Amino acid sequence: MSDRDRAIQPHGVHAHATVGTELKCLARSVTPMTDDPPARTLEKVIAAVLVATWTVGTMLMTIDAVATTVPPYWMPFTALVFLLIGRLWDLEVQKVLPTSDN
Repeated sequence: MSDRDRAIQPHGVHAHATVGTELKCLARSVTPMTDDPPARTLEKVIAAVLVATWTVGTMLMTIDAVATTVPPYWMPFTALVFLLIGRLWDLEVQKVLPTSDN
């Protein structure tokens, strides 16, 4: 591991441990947890519904048997879904990973 790589990683954290933790945080970003306040649970439920809707819509548009066209609002909707999940993911990372700010 180079000095640059060591400088980027937190002390004592291995790359595979960070990837595993990031994946847990991604899953937690759309899964309501018992320690979440009610508003956060609602955000996660809305995010899960948006992701499910986006996934089903995208899959239907790729199947030849289903006659669909890409709606004009699909790209903004995709951007909204990714921004929301990214923000919720970041909040979970801040909650789970130890940092100097915590």
